[in-house]
Amino acid sequence: YLQIYYFKIKKNIIYPTIYTNFNNKKFCLQVSFIRNRNNINNKILNNINKLKSIGNIDTIKLHKSKINDVSCYHSEKLLNLFNNYKFILCFENSYTKGYITEKIFNGFFSKSIPIYTGPSDINRYINKDSYIDLLNINTNQITNLMNNEDKYNNFLKINKICNFDDENYIIKSNQFI
Repeated sequence: YLQIYYFKIKKNIIYPTIYTNFNNKKFCLQVSFIRNRNNINNKILNNINKLKSIGNIDTIKLHKSKINDVSCYHSEKLLNLFNNYKFILCFENSYTKGYITEKIFNGFFSKSIPIYTGPSDINRYINKDSYIDLLNINTNQITNLMNNEDKYNNFLKINKICNFDDENYIIKSNQFI
């Protein structure tokens, strides 16, 4: 809830300070890496290989010197780097229900399209049409988006957060504390 609340209040305030023209954007930046945690890994690896058949995937490690001293939480340098790419490939370290970290939000803030997988209840919080589901990628959709600036920009405009009841998380958090 904290990540979603933060995004809702900051979505028009946090953004890259340097924008890359659509035609100059690279295909994809991978910012998450598989750790041997569950059986989803094989599907992720297979779908990353499908993505590699579409275009070159850079890894965040290539840019370590540019972002070595920055926070992973929506820093200007990080968002500027992400904005160099049409797609940001990211996935959570845990697939526990409700576990959503900065990963998908960095993609949103950077004005790039996240290719993401996370908890099974992600679509309770995040609009399923605002990102590309890594576990169910459609290579035709990705190819169309990467080659059509209007479609790409329209995709970026899609509302990111579902209309869900925040279940009074601020009150509950304060009570817990």
